[in-house]
Amino acid sequence: MTMPMPHIHTNGTSRARLIGQQINALHGLREARRWLEDCEPHGRDYPAKADWHAARDAHINKLKVIDTMISEIEQYVEKLDKEGWHK
Repeated sequence: MTMPMPHIHTNGTSRARLIGQQINALHGLREARRWLEDCEPHGRDYPAKADWHAARDAHINKLKVIDTMISEIEQYVEKLDKEGWHK
């Protein structure tokens, strides 16, 4: 998902604030990812091997969603830092 760049101007939110908000979101997502990693399904909790595989796949997909969000926000912040000076 590509987020449109904001127009930085004197009556709007400052560039520094916009970047700070995104960095705060990154910190939260990275922390959430660490917590989610601790929730990895273990085979001993799934007597049926197929259930464990399904749980593991779902867990991996959740991590991928967070990874995608982190990557998109990082790219947005980099672009905002370099190109976000629309007047």
